[in-house]
Amino acid sequence: MLPPLNYPRYVIFKRELEHEKDRRNQIRRAQKTYRLKKEACINKSQQRVTELEHKLARVEESLKEYRYMLQCDLGDTHPELLKGCDRIVELLATAPENRHQNENDPQKSHQNSSHESFNDIPSDSLSSVGTTISNQAIANYPSREPSATAEGQLGTRDLTEQQINTELTKSISELIHQSIGNIVNYSYSSLESSFTRRLKRSSLEHAFQIFSDPHSNPHEVFRLFRLVPCFRDREKMYPYFRDLVTSDRDHSLEISALPFYTVGGAGTHYPDTNGDGAPVYPRNMRIPRRILGILRNGDGDQTTPTDESRQNQLQLCGFGGEWFDCRDVEGYLRQRGVQIDESCVFPTVKHAQSDVARSEYPENCVLDLEGFIEGLRFGLAILGRAPGFRRSDVESAFEAALKHRHIPIIGPEAKIFQKLQNRNDLCSLGEMLDTDSSMWKPSVNQISIAVAVFMGYLILVRRLRYKRMVEIQAPFAHGRELSTMTTEEAYGIISRLQELEFPYAFGKARKIALLKAGGIPTMSKLFAVTGQNNKRNSGKRAVDTEILLREAQSKPRDSDRYMRAVARMNYLHARYRKANKITDDDLLHTLGDGLFEIVNVISREEWRELTDVETCALGVFHKNLGEDLGIPFHNLPSCQEGWENGSHFAAELQDWTLQYEKEVAKPTATNDQYVRVYVDSALSSFPVFARTAVRQMLGANLDDVMRSSLQLESPGPIFSALLVSIQELRKLFLRHLALPRCGAVKPVNETPNSTGLYSFGRKTLQPWYMEPTFLSSWGPGAMLVRALGGKVPGSRGDRYHPQGYDLMSIGPEPQKEKGAEEMVSDMEIIRARTMTSCPFSQAKYGFMQQSVLSGRE
Repeated sequence: MLPPLNYPRYVIFKRELEHEKDRRNQIRRAQKTYRLKKEACINKSQQRVTELEHKLARVEESLKEYRYMLQCDLGDTHPELLKGCDRIVELLATAPENRHQNENDPQKSHQNSSHESFNDIPSDSLSSVGTTISNQAIANYPSREPSATAEGQLGTRDLTEQQINTELTKSISELIHQSIGNIVNYSYSSLESSFTRRLKRSSLEHAFQIFSDPHSNPHEVFRLFRLVPCFRDREKMYPYFRDLVTSDRDHSLEISALPFYTVGGAGTHYPDTNGDGAPVYPRNMRIPRRILGILRNGDGDQTTPTDESRQNQLQLCGFGGEWFDCRDVEGYLRQRGVQIDESCVFPTVKHAQSDVARSEYPENCVLDLEGFIEGLRFGLAILGRAPGFRRSDVESAFEAALKHRHIPIIGPEAKIFQKLQNRNDLCSLGEMLDTDSSMWKPSVNQISIAVAVFMGYLILVRRLRYKRMVEIQAPFAHGRELSTMTTEEAYGIISRLQELEFPYAFGKARKIALLKAGGIPTMSKLFAVTGQNNKRNSGKRAVDTEILLREAQSKPRDSDRYMRAVARMNYLHARYRKANKITDDDLLHTLGDGLFEIVNVISREEWRELTDVETCALGVFHKNLGEDLGIPFHNLPSCQEGWENGSHFAAELQDWTLQYEKEVAKPTATNDQYVRVYVDSALSSFPVFARTAVRQMLGANLDDVMRSSLQLESPGPIFSALLVSIQELRKLFLRHLALPRCGAVKPVNETPNSTGLYSFGRKTLQPWYMEPTFLSSWGPGAMLVRALGGKVPGSRGDRYHPQGYDLMSIGPEPQKEKGAEEMVSDMEIIRARTMTSCPFSQAKYGFMQQSVLSGRE
């Protein structure tokens, strides 16, 4: 907009100067902001560089320690591990030097930062590491699928290059873990078509595991491979051995170039026969001479050892006695009557000719074939190109694997073994399972029906579980304001929550709130002064307080029982309030703590949380209860302006309660005395560890402020995890598997007993106000209470008031039968307040809410 023509020029010039000054200031601020951001970024980068240098230094120290351990344990057998570790340490040591050089040359630093990668590392520096990882990785998986041949595998050199490009991008700890990984015991011997190949493959796999494990006993390795010519050249032997154990079922399990050393007649006891019936012995069979180093050269190979001196020398070398190869072992088993088949697991032994008397064995036995093969591994030795076993070891393994058929078996397996005894033509347990599978597994239709029924049950639980919640929210589901909730509606909602949805949570919340009252120093001091905090009176005081709270929470506001309970609480508190021994803040904290614990316990331990409608109902109830108890709300922030609804009131009351605990709750001697009387003395018959566990369980339900004020122990990590696990499992069970409660759990009895008073259920080890009956005195619960050191109804005469309680006289013994006139007057005031139908609305159904100051009559 242009200024008028008669506008003074100096004014226009002045405004232009001001605008120019503002622009310069904006530019300066922008430059300053940019400079500060740049400095912050540089400082952060320098900090990260420093942290990385420290981490690299720690990694280098760890690698040096690791190298020292390698040198001590594997320095002689695996020098390649030391070389690889040294090269990694050298790379880490040169990294800080390169960084300082790059800092002196910014252009070079920029170039290195844009092109530096693991691919720039010379392959020679890491060849030993790659070779080690390759060899150890293959050693860690000795028995792969039989169909995987050597042609389809990466060689050592190919795997090294792949490690340089990919594996080195991982952390160094992962590379070290891969290089020294544990051996995994897999076996595919059960897939072989004959017992001879099955035994041979199982033995070779076992030998390869010992050969490739760096932690194997050297004496065991020497004993196992002493007759293998290339044993001392491990690098040359390894790839051949690896290909042998990973060969296919159609390939040979022997290296034809190696000889077969026939010690102790191995390979000659049960030979194969050709078409003419002539025996066929293993080819390239010879007697070990030079390989043992102690035998004299003979004039030719002999198929059987006949020289006595030669046998003595073999005995000194550990190869004395008779020996079998895998074919001999199968022939031995067939001679002993074992019916060997390809799929046999427990083959039948028709005529067991053992060294033990035949009377100890039945005519028909079964042989645990897996146990037999496992027993042969302990004396296994590689006789050149094939495994060998001592005859004595074979006989011992046979006797150990021979099983009696008449061993009593309980359960569905008994029918199967009974049929096995009657069917000699079946040699395999697998065949028996195939023929009688109906005894073991249900049919597909049965499984489908079971799954459908289970899924239907889950859907039914889901629909019924949340049905009450939907019904509670229904009146407010179409836009009705929560501020219009009436006192009667709030009572109906709380009754459903307390009696049907969360009876456990409401009961636990009352107990925790009563316990936390002793964490306020003024309250615990009052309990001590009035004589209620001792072993004799503490139990009755706790039960009286809980009865009054239950009566107030479970009855309508306009009922006589509600008004009597509230009036009795007002009378018992009146003289202490007049003497200022109970402050208004203490009472407001007690009221708010009861509300807070209900919400807290439900949120922490129940299968669902409260909705806004349910929280509003709790707020309406506690506001009415606070007014009837004469508790002022002026400490709450919205007291003057008013609260929007019950949820708003509940939130402010809970926040104020927690803040008050932080300010007032401190550990004192009276607080500790309160806990010792109410907890320790009640559990005096329990052992020390049980009392400690209960104190820790109580501490787990409190926050740090109240736990410290009450001087309770916090549970350890294991106990805490156990408690949390139990809570979570209970949540999941109730939410998904348990149907909703059908009958209501009444907090108090609805009708009086024969004396006109009200009885009370057991809540402690003391039977206060319990009616003596046969079940309450001698039932299972009563017997448990007796075992724990508690009392049963009727004990010690009228000590525990078995006739019941009266709301007009309940309380400490000095106040019994007192205060009737004051209570009647107070009940009339409460009855007048019940005319207010909706505490958070100005108008509801034609009634105007009466303005009542909280607690100020």
